Amino acid sequence: MHYIIHSLFISLFFSINSEIIGVFEHFRNGARVPGYFINEYPEGEYWDMFKVHWYNTGELTEIGLRMQYILGYQNRVKYKSILSEMYDPTQILIFSTDRYRTIYSAQAHIQGMFPAGTGRKIDPWQIKASEPPMPITPLMQKEVVNLGLNVLPENVQIVPIHIFKKESIEHLINLDITCDKLKENIKKSKVNEHLNEFYKKLNNTYGEQLMEMFNENSTKFLFNFDKVFKFTAEFLTDYANNRNLTILKKYGIDLKEFYDLCMEFKLIFLFEKKFNELVAQYSASPNFRFILNWMEKKIQLNQKKEVFNHYDDPKMVVYSGSDLTMAPFELFMKTAFGTPLIYPLFASNIVFEVHKKDNVEKPTYNDYHIEYYINGVLHLNVSFNVFKYIIEKTLISDNEINRFCYPQLEKNEGFMIVAVIIAIVFVIIFIGRFFCYKNKKSYRKRNNPELRRYDSLS
Repeated sequence: MHYIIHSLFISLFFSINSEIIGVFEHFRNGARVPGYFINEYPEGEYWDMFKVHWYNTGELTEIGLRMQYILGYQNRVKYKSILSEMYDPTQILIFSTDRYRTIYSAQAHIQGMFPAGTGRKIDPWQIKASEPPMPITPLMQKEVVNLGLNVLPENVQIVPIHIFKKESIEHLINLDITCDKLKENIKKSKVNEHLNEFYKKLNNTYGEQLMEMFNENSTKFLFNFDKVFKFTAEFLTDYANNRNLTILKKYGIDLKEFYDLCMEFKLIFLFEKKFNELVAQYSASPNFRFILNWMEKKIQLNQKKEVFNHYDDPKMVVYSGSDLTMAPFELFMKTAFGTPLIYPLFASNIVFEVHKKDNVEKPTYNDYHIEYYINGVLHLNVSFNVFKYIIEKTLISDNEINRFCYPQLEKNEGFMIVAVIIAIVFVIIFIGRFFCYKNKKSYRKRNNPELRRYDSLS
């Protein structure tokens, strides 16, 4: 119902000219090498379970890097009004989860936004000053000549990427987190009625063929979550990299039909469980709180017509993650607004744009609206006031997250509080007894001549 209501805003805002004042983007890593192998050779060559040959494990392929470069270049064109040609640290802030493939994706994405040939140059008088403090060898001197006035080869730009650590609360965007209760919910995702129905469907469609291909004695392995997860992930990775999958054809498996089955499994795992929406609310809330605060700051500064060039106020914020980090964002938006759930293929992205109506002299919050895109398709367009109100209703506070995920901390805190109180009481009793003793001793001295004489002698 939410989605139907808010869709009505789309046609309204399409008819109004507006300018973009801020962009938040989250994308999945590009196509990569599969993560599971049945053979390994000493020189680092691998064969996956579909007899596809690879040279490394789990990292981006040439196709994956190119995907991200093109996605970044598309952003360069679309958001040229808010980004300068040269990288400006006050304009864009890039985060990545702590995985090689997401860091590689961020680097390729940024190369698309700031491609070779757009970097900085130095003046002729700076050439000598740019040499490191050591003797310059002939080889080094040759490279200095090759560089000319380019700061870096091919006049490329480099951009810093901030890494999310597992200790940070922002890492809750990943379903692979440290929260025990969310882990329990994720484990439950391996046993549910949707998956059981899928296992039956997979068995009825290609059970015998898969049993023969994987050299299994029965089709029981098709009812095991971990095994199905591995070969569906493997197939989708091979398929995305356009690798030769003749082995499936050999066993009479139609690639397109098998692709649809693997996608169905992924969708069930990521989305088709009510408790997954709870997982999303807990895991995505810290990030939506950040997004909301960042949007509001952009609007407030825009209202004042201030240019606030500072690292804390970027015009564009970029997150590089995986399908497991994008899913909570989509689920959170579904919970809040009823927007659709779309499986994040390699190099998929979601984008929030902050717009302001054109030609408004004194804009109010009602003159700003938020557009939400999945893979370039607009799925929500609402005023900022509506967006803020519904997001805040859906958010879970940091205190609630800590109570839910780390109840042992509260127990420890309670124990510490009790221990401190007991310690304070003991100190007070000790001080009280000490003064009582001193007063009693002083009283005895005042009333006993012998004690006074003894003190004077000593």
